[in-house]
Amino acid sequence: MLDLSRPVTLRVIKNVLDQLPALALLFLLIFGLNVIPAFAPPTWMALAFVGFRFPGTSPLLLALVGAVAATSGRLVLARLSHWLVRGKLRKRGGVATFP
Repeated sequence: MLDLSRPVTLRVIKNVLDQLPALALLFLLIFGLNVIPAFAPPTWMALAFVGFRFPGTSPLLLALVGAVAATSGRLVLARLSHWLVRGKLRKRGGVATFP
């Protein structure tokens, strides 16, 4: 039932705060999927699963959390891979050989 006694902004804030633990878990899931370099399901699939499984969740909020988590995960993956490759190149004397 729609509660019209409170302003819209308070209802929106309460709705977001109620979903905060689930959104934090979703952030960690999407972040982890994007840090894995290969063989992980795509981000859209995880977001679509959550959207269909929990239809009361705001699609705008899902998109926002998913975009921030995916971007953060890809940035961490880029930094880690850069660190790994640079470390290997320095140890091998400039020759890129991998075991």
